[in-house]
Amino acid sequence: MLIFTGVNLDPDTVAKLAEIDNIVGIKEEAELNPKQVTAYVNVTPDDFIIYCGDDTMVSEAFAQGGAKRIGGVISGGAHLIGEQI
Repeated sequence: MLIFTGVNLDPDTVAKLAEIDNIVGIKEEAELNPKQVTAYVNVTPDDFIIYCGDDTMVSEAFAQGGAKRIGGVISGGAHLIGEQI
């Protein structure tokens, strides 16, 4: 998660966040640590959504076991061309 926020959430932190009722998922920027998606999938419940925030990493995220868990792609341009996306 650290490309744009400057903060990386380790899997233990994400697991704790997933226990909070009104947190249903996260947006992951996987470019600097692409294997972290697997760790998030492994420590969160099946209904916890992981959005891929890096268009170039969608295939990698699916390959890491996110096929059933990746809620979609959150594109940086979504606010500009949201209907098209």
